[in-house]
Amino acid sequence: MGSVFQFYLPLEQVELEDIEPELPQHRVMGLMKDKPEYRILVAEDRADNRQLIVKLLETVGFQVKAAKNGREAVELWESWSPHLIWMDMQMPVMNGYQAIEQIKATPKGKETIIIALTASAFEEDYHKIIALGCNDFVRKPFKEQEIFGKIQQYLDVSYVYQDQQLDLTHQPPTNGERNHLVREDFAVMPLSWRQQLHQAAYLANEAEIAQLVQQIPRTERFLLERLTELVNRLLFEEIEVLTQPESL
Repeated sequence: MGSVFQFYLPLEQVELEDIEPELPQHRVMGLMKDKPEYRILVAEDRADNRQLIVKLLETVGFQVKAAKNGREAVELWESWSPHLIWMDMQMPVMNGYQAIEQIKATPKGKETIIIALTASAFEEDYHKIIALGCNDFVRKPFKEQEIFGKIQQYLDVSYVYQDQQLDLTHQPPTNGERNHLVREDFAVMPLSWRQQLHQAAYLANEAEIAQLVQQIPRTERFLLERLTELVNRLLFEEIEVLTQPESL
């Protein structure tokens, strides 16, 4: 004869929509090429936050435009028709609440995904945001994985991750000694591409460099990963030197 034990736990039933989606745990390097190109608008009055999100999204391949207040956000939404908007709630001229209300009042706006960025810790503010028609919200300070996770939740995107296993035809160095780029690594790309990259690095044009990085075949994993690291660290001078024409 064994013993039978019973115990009770004070658990509450949770609705499916209240369950937080699993965030990407690995670094996002790019977008799968078999998906549509998505336009994303970033509305944020603080330049550092705005530039951070714009750079994060442009680097992986999204089309991105930015607004520094709610009025600019509404104007860009009308002219550019973004698929998704990251909307800061506290902005000058027109705040996020007013911008969302104006956008969501139209049939076109009802189809636009809007995710609020808020530093508020009050539950009633979240209810107010959702009541306006906002699809979701992210608390500040946010994590990179949260941004990509929310986008994947609402748009049909698939990411290429840093440690994703690929069928490589061009293998990185195997001697375990070299983990940095040399001039010869760029020879796999066309001369015109190398010239464009050199000029973009000289001008510190992050947006153009990000577009050029997206043109690197996924089979060239070593070049793709190392060049992305240089861009993320803003080492444009190093990129400029590596792509310097031989005759100069």
